[in-house]
Amino acid sequence: MNFVDTTPPITPPHLDFDLDRDLDLDWSKSKSKSKSTWWKWLELALRPLTPKVCERSELSPPMDMTLKPWLHEERELVADMRIFQVHRLRAQSPRTGQYCSISLLEAGDWVNVVALTPEEDVVLVRQFRHGTGAFTLEIPGGMIDKGETPAQAAIRELREESGYVGDGPVLLGVVTPNPAFLNNHCHTYLLQNCRRVGELQLDRGEDLEVLTRPLHEIPRIIASGAIDHALVICAFWWLTQRLQTKSSHEEHE
Repeated sequence: MNFVDTTPPITPPHLDFDLDRDLDLDWSKSKSKSKSTWWKWLELALRPLTPKVCERSELSPPMDMTLKPWLHEERELVADMRIFQVHRLRAQSPRTGQYCSISLLEAGDWVNVVALTPEEDVVLVRQFRHGTGAFTLEIPGGMIDKGETPAQAAIRELREESGYVGDGPVLLGVVTPNPAFLNNHCHTYLLQNCRRVGELQLDRGEDLEVLTRPLHEIPRIIASGAIDHALVICAFWWLTQRLQTKSSHEEHE
């Protein structure tokens, strides 16, 4: 069975958004799927995006690799924007010896949370993003506060942005969001058996709505374009890797 939605990408309306209607999903059929096979939906849908897992040694550069790191000689603080600082670097190319002016955004680490309910539904949040000037469908997440561990931030962000708490957290993976000009990392955690315990605890700059959808429908929602946040899609890729590993271990027991 093909789980990839072949319809054109859907841009959720800004003021009239209904995921069931806009994606034409039949959640009643989804709910009837066996819990023991829901992860296979993700595996099948994301298989074209899942390369062979390589050992780090396989990715080591060849002995004759001539690339060398750039030399950063000067750093100037251009602006402090609270959520990040803008720096200008004077960097020397190891190939030409010439100097270039490099822009760097220095930011704190981020955290994303894949939150699953006992029914294997995913907790999602919808909010307006100023960068794209549009609404996005995401998972809970945010900045790691000073003095917090990434795991503590995952628990806090889930509670604040969705009103949910759960078991865990379990680290799924860590990525660098954009190493071209960002110096931070994004940590993705899994929390299971999540349940709603209270109202949202939003900052004055946040405005969210919370919804849940069956996990095995996530690939179709991504394929439709309703979820297009790169770090959110990456989080579900990490989850797929964990589920594949878990299934492989269970098969050999």
